[in-house]
Amino acid sequence: MLSVYEGKQIVFVTNNSTKSRSDYKKKLTDMGIPAAVNEVFGSSYSAAVYISRILKLPADKNRLRPRRNRHRNRTG
Repeated sequence: MLSVYEGKQIVFVTNNSTKSRSDYKKKLTDMGIPAAVNEVFGSSYSAAVYISRILKLPADKNRLRPRRNRHRNRTG
């Protein structure tokens, strides 16, 4: 498997925040590169992890929420 090669772990990092980690996993898989969601780090996810660690939030507040559907119709 690609993610563990000679004792090294491979991760995928992008500064593009328009796609979710799952979107990038699918894109990599479609390109023939096996990847797991926990190996993909986008800018939004990385910022959320960083901020949650800096703020040292209580356990019940220190969690990342799943992405909501961005394609729903909006009025106004």
